[in-house]
Amino acid sequence: MMGGNPAPTMNQQAVMPAGQMQMPAPNPGMMPTGPMPAAAPLPPAPSGKKSSVVETVILVIVCLIAAAAIVVAVMLYMQWDDLKTNFDAKVGLEAAAAEKAAGDKYVEQLQEELKRETVQYTGPDDYGRISFSYPKMWSVYEAQDGTKNSDYEAYFAPAPIHSLEDETARYAIRFKIVNQLYNDVAEEYANDLEDSEGAPAKGIFSADNSRISGVRYDGQIADGIDGTVVIAKINDKTMIIQSDSKVYSDSFEKVLSTLRRGN
Repeated sequence: MMGGNPAPTMNQQAVMPAGQMQMPAPNPGMMPTGPMPAAAPLPPAPSGKKSSVVETVILVIVCLIAAAAIVVAVMLYMQWDDLKTNFDAKVGLEAAAAEKAAGDKYVEQLQEELKRETVQYTGPDDYGRISFSYPKMWSVYEAQDGTKNSDYEAYFAPAPIHSLEDETARYAIRFKIVNQLYNDVAEEYANDLEDSEGAPAKGIFSADNSRISGVRYDGQIADGIDGTVVIAKINDKTMIIQSDSKVYSDSFEKVLSTLRRGN
């Protein structure tokens, strides 16, 4: 046995009193070499004021969007209303134009029918009882009735005739029986018309199987009058029937074709 104190045996190790726990010996390699770090602070609780600002901003944005939507809706409605108004006005004008055209066409057809409808005119018995047919729609104005051996005069026109004061008026028919011999009247017309500048065309006239015969002129038969005049012998008198305008040419030719002599 070596010198010195011998190592204690297991039986010789100190026994810890009951109820006490033996702490393990510290391990030098596990000990921290510096101070312990401080714990990280917890985030602060959300502020109620910041939340209120966000809600206000969102509310303002929503209100602006709503206002913009309302403005756009109003503008679209105004545009639609304007287009509708213009469309309705255009439709109304087109309808009115169509009604007017239909009315004008009806009036034109009516006038044509009235032109085709005729009535018979008959002059005085003492003046040859000359008769002819003229459009029913024309007016008749008797200027002289042939009494007391005077001339007979009657005027016909589409419009009412109340007097002969208007010297510029143009009549569809001027019908006269004058107390002058045919030769004298025919010669007077020949002198006035045949030798004048722009003399009207002269021709022979015959109606009622030559019971009415004479001469006719077509053209400038008087100052400012471009029409037709017929001069014919009626016993010891002379018939003069005249149209003042080419506007009445067709109707006047029909009148001439229906001329008849009663005695």
